[in-house]
Amino acid sequence: MQLPTSCIKGDKIVLWIDEANYLAGLEDCKTHLHGWIILSKGMDLTKKLQPVWKALGPCKAIPLGKGFYVFEFASLEDMRWALGMGSLKLSPGFLRLFACTEDFVSATMKSTKTHT
Repeated sequence: MQLPTSCIKGDKIVLWIDEANYLAGLEDCKTHLHGWIILSKGMDLTKKLQPVWKALGPCKAIPLGKGFYVFEFASLEDMRWALGMGSLKLSPGFLRLFACTEDFVSATMKSTKTHT
């Protein structure tokens, strides 16, 4: 996939995305959730979630940094089921899921044990 060309406007970096790609991205977000967890180095989040989410179709965890992930689900029903479970205890931590928002930036989020 080719990333769009960026330009600087004031103190912001701007990307121009054509409407078709923008709408396709919005459609994809319907089956995505953001999640936050602190894991020990080398721990595989997907393997920890397999026993908990075994009834779901394929799911992909995409790291965003600072303990944040995007979870890509195979269907809207799977995404709703996972979100409905609330926070999950995954030793040694908890996974907190929340709906994707267009203004989410992991670099500006505080990664604390009390993140809500």
